[in-house]
Amino acid sequence: MLWILSIEAVSAIPLPTCAYIVRSHGVIPRQISTPQGHRLHERLEKLHAMEVQEVQLTAPQTHCIFLGPHDESYSSPLSGSVEIIIASSNIDSSGYPKLSVRLTRTVAFEHRCAAAAPRRSSGLFRCLRRRRAIQAQPTPIRGQSASASIETITRCDLWHAQHHVEHHQDRGTTNLKLNFGIPVPFDITPTTETALGTVSYMITATSTSTTGTTATATRPVQILRRAIPGHARTIQHVRTFRDDRVRVFLDLTPKESPGPGNKASYTARLCAKQTITEGPRTAQMRHVVIKELKWRVEETAKALSTLSHHETQGPIYRKEQCVRQLCHGRMTGRWSATGGRPKTEATDDMIQISFDVSIPTSADAVEVLEMSAIDTKRACLHQGPCECPSRTHPDEEKAAMIASHQLKLDIIAGEDIIDQETGRLVDRKPLWKSFGAFFPMPVYEFMSSQEVPNAVFPANDTPPMYDDASNPPNYDVLR
Repeated sequence: MLWILSIEAVSAIPLPTCAYIVRSHGVIPRQISTPQGHRLHERLEKLHAMEVQEVQLTAPQTHCIFLGPHDESYSSPLSGSVEIIIASSNIDSSGYPKLSVRLTRTVAFEHRCAAAAPRRSSGLFRCLRRRRAIQAQPTPIRGQSASASIETITRCDLWHAQHHVEHHQDRGTTNLKLNFGIPVPFDITPTTETALGTVSYMITATSTSTTGTTATATRPVQILRRAIPGHARTIQHVRTFRDDRVRVFLDLTPKESPGPGNKASYTARLCAKQTITEGPRTAQMRHVVIKELKWRVEETAKALSTLSHHETQGPIYRKEQCVRQLCHGRMTGRWSATGGRPKTEATDDMIQISFDVSIPTSADAVEVLEMSAIDTKRACLHQGPCECPSRTHPDEEKAAMIASHQLKLDIIAGEDIIDQETGRLVDRKPLWKSFGAFFPMPVYEFMSSQEVPNAVFPANDTPPMYDDASNPPNYDVLR
């Protein structure tokens, strides 16, 4: 494209002597034949020397947020470097461009089409309905983004001195290298891919020259949440049931080594208390007998939309929800408090069952996405003009995504009536009741001890040794 540049004294120069081709990398003179043209050429060369030819960004591919034993989180700064190539070999610090680095999050929803389940019928109507359903069945659309929300999480302007400066006289360029370490909030959602969409992060470096032109470089970064090894915490739950005295206690302890082919594994211990009650007659007792235990792990993903006002969080709307099963298991037997014997004073009316829950890697389970991570509406603390989201986009609709996991237990129990005096089985109900309950179960992975920096959680919490000594006071004699 041909541009006619109008800068000082251009009108006095014939057009053929000051015609320039403007490209993305600078201004290239075509014809210079007058002294005015030479002066204009020198001025344009000076402006061209301030242009940035290339921006190179070096950043890690992954960044970990560490989870402690008491639900505390820690995130180290995201470190990297930016190298800027300027089209001049003798430029001074006054012509250095401005540089900013920011971390952005993109929440993208995807279309999902699912055919409705056909109604039950028989005969000719079933064949006609099946044929019609096959013809009208929609095609699932995967990978097509329905809506996306891009949000700046952290921005940092690099104003410190350059870490490294190289002048290349042969190539006519200057290389500036700056190191950076931008903070990463510890409560943000990790990089996730669910059936409803994705959550991804990008780090972007933007260089602005003294003439106002910009050049950018981007790199994707994967945010992970990992638990610290050696600090596995047991999660305890209690459930009661209406019109029944039985209480269920469940302890879930995550395993640091889930085993090959598993994303996460847990050791579960089920305790059913108050399983022995008085029978229909004197000296008879009712004993609950657990005959079957079925469990499954479900994952619930929700696509949300929220409208944030100035320094306030607006209402949250649910756009779509997806529930899927990750794994399941089953155990059969006869578990009772007394093992079929009469109750004594030393007998505890508690049934204990231990089992393992393993989520395979093939299930593609996502990590926990908490609701608290949605609200990133932080008040701006800058005094002057800035580009904080609370000022630039005060009423913008934001997309968000949360995910949770639950362990569903189905306890199928029978009932035995035992005579306390003779120990004889008086009556037996093979199928007496079924107890069902949901238990929240966070899903996350552990890091190895070699991957955890010592600055995060020191391996030795013992304070250093010191010498405790005291000197007696000095007394002066008063005369």
